[in-house]
Amino acid sequence: MPAQGCDLAAKDVRLAGAGCAVAWFDANLRLNEIQAVGTAESYKLQPSKEMMSLIRMGSDADAQALDYDHPPIAAQLAAGARSLAFDVAYDPKGGLYKYPAGASMAGELVAADYIAAMATPGFKVIHILDIDFNSSCVRLTDCLKAVAIWSRANPRHLPLVIALRSNDERTPMPGATRPYKFDAATFDALDAEIRAAFKPEEMITPQMVQGSYLTLKEAVAAGNWPKLGAVRGKVLFLLDDKKEKVALYRGARVAGRAGDVRGHRRQVAGRRFHHHRQSRQELQRHHRPRQGGADCAHLCRCRHP
Repeated sequence: MPAQGCDLAAKDVRLAGAGCAVAWFDANLRLNEIQAVGTAESYKLQPSKEMMSLIRMGSDADAQALDYDHPPIAAQLAAGARSLAFDVAYDPKGGLYKYPAGASMAGELVAADYIAAMATPGFKVIHILDIDFNSSCVRLTDCLKAVAIWSRANPRHLPLVIALRSNDERTPMPGATRPYKFDAATFDALDAEIRAAFKPEEMITPQMVQGSYLTLKEAVAAGNWPKLGAVRGKVLFLLDDKKEKVALYRGARVAGRAGDVRGHRRQVAGRRFHHHRQSRQELQRHHRPRQGGADCAHLCRCRHP
């Protein structure tokens, strides 16, 4: 409902009235007109001392680059992060990544709870296989659960952007794990894990943007992004990956499946993911900043990671 005494049709938020900034933003700003502060490798924990020593033997620069960590997911969201990123490795049977080769070489004792979590089937969240494997949420289901719990407890939050990237490159070292390569079926499984964590009404999907347009591209070009008020409390998934992986994810799918491909130009309409590289370009191309002063800076957090 419109805030009492607010002029939501005002051309500028400063003309909407005292205390009307949030209501004006919800009624006037679109999804492509906000920016978010976020973290990369949002799950990452610092490697052990033993592992850092092993890494330094190969390269001081690599050691310095990996010598950092992040707070738990919920703490990041509570601090204002609205963009998260997870690198995912597929483990359909469980146990593929529970004994990292780097840990053996470094003489690191892997924690029992890590081994137990890695023994379960599903997607695992790992920065560098066998080397930089410590995570605040080892399983993707745990990461998504943390996001979902926080989101449901804070239903008025700005849209959360979650970027996912496949991690199936073997680390060049003795005894390295041979990762499961991503294919179309793997992406189907990834899509299923997302749908298991979030209800349809909790996500911003391509069809929300596409609407009645023939293709998603046409909808974006026409500025058919949803209003901010319609996407508060929701999550947007992005596939931040190579073109080959994006093609695998899109596939040539028949109607009725979760990954419908609709329109003559094969725009994805039913998938949970937006293609990250294309979406970032479209956001920049169609971004129309509003004048909002301090209120806009507080609400929109007008920086980009």
